[in-house]
Amino acid sequence: MYAHRLTSEATNASAEPVSVSQVKNHLRITAAAEDALIGLYITAARQMAEDITKRALINTQWELTFDSFDPTYKIVLPRPPLSTDSAQVVITYTKTTGDTTTINSTVYAVEHRDEPGFIRLNYNSTWPDDVQDTEGAVRVVYRSGYTTANQAPEAIKHWIKMRAGQMYEYREPIISGGIRGVVSEVPRDYVDGLLDPYRVAITI
Repeated sequence: MYAHRLTSEATNASAEPVSVSQVKNHLRITAAAEDALIGLYITAARQMAEDITKRALINTQWELTFDSFDPTYKIVLPRPPLSTDSAQVVITYTKTTGDTTTINSTVYAVEHRDEPGFIRLNYNSTWPDDVQDTEGAVRVVYRSGYTTANQAPEAIKHWIKMRAGQMYEYREPIISGGIRGVVSEVPRDYVDGLLDPYRVAITI
């Protein structure tokens, strides 16, 4: 059975696409008393944007595991943009003998121009057929995400600033105001149209 699982480890999480000072300018805040709190809002907003768009907004290492190799000979790598450094992609698998081995990079090519990127076999190459029948026998480690904040799309960065600002202004899931003290929930679709052009059509 061809099953897959995706996990991640953000190794450059300090390099958020939006800085605390940028959000403070957006909100017209000059004091530094709540800088740490604003930083947490930025991280939360970035994680929300990643979940909505299914892309990586910061430099992230991913591990994609399979129970066997894809019979279509193509391995899709979720959460673009994929690193242009093909050396960042490493494929290992557990053999029927129980040993773990790394597949030589001459066997496959990494296509990073598409979104999401993918791995394909080179001409006259095949995936190994001595894969152990066990969960997660095939392991693909790769990197994706924008290397610097300048590379992230402006619309996504603006969305993060607005969402972080909304969390700052409305610290509970309901808001009240007006003469009659009207209470309503904060809308879930707040300016989400900014993210629409960057949504990736993949379910992983």
